[in-house]
Amino acid sequence: MMSFIIYGASGYTGRLTAEWAAKLGLNPTLAGRNLEKIKPLAERLGFPYLIFSLENPEEIDKSLEGFQVVLHCAGPFKFTAKPMMQACLRTKTHYLDITGEIEIFEYAQYLSDKAKKAGVMLMPGVGFDVIPTDCLALYLKKQLPDAEFLELGFMGIGPAGWSVGTASTAVVNIDKGSAHRKNGKIEVVPTGHKTRWIPFKDKKLFFVSIPWGDVSTAYYSTNIPNITTYTGMKPAQYNFVKRQKYFNWLLSMPFVKRIALNRLKRGPAGPSDEEREISATFVWGEVKNAAGKSHRATLMTPNGYTLTAKASLITVQRVLSGKFTVGAQTPAGVYGEDLVMEVEGVSRDNEVEF
Repeated sequence: MMSFIIYGASGYTGRLTAEWAAKLGLNPTLAGRNLEKIKPLAERLGFPYLIFSLENPEEIDKSLEGFQVVLHCAGPFKFTAKPMMQACLRTKTHYLDITGEIEIFEYAQYLSDKAKKAGVMLMPGVGFDVIPTDCLALYLKKQLPDAEFLELGFMGIGPAGWSVGTASTAVVNIDKGSAHRKNGKIEVVPTGHKTRWIPFKDKKLFFVSIPWGDVSTAYYSTNIPNITTYTGMKPAQYNFVKRQKYFNWLLSMPFVKRIALNRLKRGPAGPSDEEREISATFVWGEVKNAAGKSHRATLMTPNGYTLTAKASLITVQRVLSGKFTVGAQTPAGVYGEDLVMEVEGVSRDNEVEF
């Protein structure tokens, strides 16, 4: 039995993950569509490789034969996750990915019964999307077991920006608005429909609501029925976000998205090693019960891409060692609120009750 595949290994995050796997002494098979990109990476790291697309189900099935786990790193997952999940069900291969897209988490839940029958686990979101926030959500739930409201947010600290893959996913979904969970149901709402200021060290940071994956996953991890997710941004940027609804009709046009995607491809693949090294991410969460009692906690983590490479491989190793639960699952739901603490450089601040 071969161990695992990293699919999309030539992308920015896939490459970081493959390089970290080499440092850990793991032996994944690197895979993707492009021989010219996959082969040199595999040869440099000393890994076997496979070339296949996600357009032909028979080709995917043949490629997955004999592997225990797929770590899927090829986005936008809106287009790539479903064929890979379906193939994992057919080939009885455990599925992990690094998505943050609500649609993909919900699709995994839709397939949960089929996954149980196949004896496999479907666990999207084993990177920065959504391990830190998912673990923080469960941690907070345990501090306030009767919590009915959950708010989560994150903000990058330092020079590291987005990768082409992350930005491409944002472009693909830019006209879709936002989402939150209310009374157990996911609702579509305008992007930035809520804002708040969050204390950070000796200042306050401005946060704006966004459609983060925890709108889906935190519900399954905590059973909290009301969930809003945020990211930090400058107030001036929020002025653009507020007005976006007036020109979503333009942003939804395929030719506009093509122009944006082509521009992204001409830029750097993602932040440099140096930028990631001096960057971090601030994550916060708050729960509240019906009586108004609240509880807060925060995390400081490495840069999101660094955390994704490390956290995803921690999860892969758990599955390979037989620690998994069949069906659609969340990281904290299976591995607990301290999973994120296994990543070097993560700290959790003392909770605050008020």
